[in-house]
Amino acid sequence: MVRIQDDLYNAVNGDWQKTAVIPDDQPFAGGFADLNRDVEKTMMADFQAFANGEKSSDIPEIRYATMLYKKVLDTEKRNSDGIEPALPYLETIRAIQSVDDLNRDASKLLMQGVELPVQVGVSINMQNTLEYTLCNSRVVV
Repeated sequence: MVRIQDDLYNAVNGDWQKTAVIPDDQPFAGGFADLNRDVEKTMMADFQAFANGEKSSDIPEIRYATMLYKKVLDTEKRNSDGIEPALPYLETIRAIQSVDDLNRDASKLLMQGVELPVQVGVSINMQNTLEYTLCNSRVVV
């Protein structure tokens, strides 16, 4: 038996650690992990029911999510299409050689859902909090 004054963590969690099983595909275990797994199972069963026509909804977002779900499952079409659908985007990206080119094409690419290699944002200038500054929030390498 671990004394609480010697090792609080093991005194509180020791018995649980001896019996707890953390699934190999999960980073942690516990009530929230169980809840998350149950919600995911329910959600995926609902998506399958919507995709099969067993359920329907007038909510546009549900119909859109179901359409995306069906697309993800259609591996045959995705495999037959190959890289072809992405080529126009890749050509536009490949043609960007300067900041002016990026400025010209960035809004079009963003509206098409294409991630840009550089993401910028506006943040408070830490040297003068009355001003805002343009900052690089992420660079994809």
